[in-house]
Amino acid sequence: MTARDQEERRASRERELLTEHHDRLRGFYDEGARIYGLLPLSFSTFAGRVLGIATRLAACRWVEPVLARTSGEDLYLTIACDEQVPASWETFTRVFVPRLEALAQRRGSSPREAEEIVRELPGDLALPPPRGDARTRLGTFEGTAGLFSWLAVILLRRLADRFRARPAPEATREPVTSTGPSEVLLDEETARSFERALQSTWSRLTDRETLAVLYKYRRGLQQLEIARLLGVGPSRVTRLLQGAVEKMRAQIDRELRDGPPGSGRDPDRCWRALQQALGKQMEALAEGRDR
Repeated sequence: MTARDQEERRASRERELLTEHHDRLRGFYDEGARIYGLLPLSFSTFAGRVLGIATRLAACRWVEPVLARTSGEDLYLTIACDEQVPASWETFTRVFVPRLEALAQRRGSSPREAEEIVRELPGDLALPPPRGDARTRLGTFEGTAGLFSWLAVILLRRLADRFRARPAPEATREPVTSTGPSEVLLDEETARSFERALQSTWSRLTDRETLAVLYKYRRGLQQLEIARLLGVGPSRVTRLLQGAVEKMRAQIDRELRDGPPGSGRDPDRCWRALQQALGKQMEALAEGRDR
């Protein structure tokens, strides 16, 4: 099949999806305009972007269950911002900045600190994302949760980073302990062992196990939401996650048995290494799935 044939096939599929889901997409568009005000965002641009997101999340399965759980009215605003539609970013700032400042204050920030953190957020969200087709980081919003919840997660992470960066009171500071070169090398080798184990595990997971892991541990979805996205029952999601975890555990046990002496004896060191390795592997796996 030539590149032109593939493009024609893709366009034909998009037209079929638009016809099939026109009423739902129109409902998203009209509700978004009602909530955020009518913005000069064309319906065809909006519908194409929403269908692109839903198709990617559905992973070549049914699009309808994904659309049924999509916050389409919020996508109306984020797509408008990503498309640089006039007045869209002003609307975003007017609607969400005061609510996020109030949330930051409820979580322990002073009014001045809350304003400082939140006022930086629109500018950061307008920057290009590290990967993907979106023009801005706000454009990576997929509608799997409400927009305010999505923004709240970003804000709370920033608050946590700022609180951790604060110096501890003198009375509660723990003594600094030195780490010798051999311990550093052991930590690095343990982390590499975990990375090898996890990398080997991904190839042993089924497609559904891989998607369940991504939905659960990268996107933070509840199991009922994962079940709807995968088109299975909640009990099936539980079995998929348990199966994936067991495969990871078995491979990690094998890797540690073959690893350097002492690599599996320090629980704290192993936990740090596992966190480091899992973070890298989840990012790599997610990047591969998003392409």
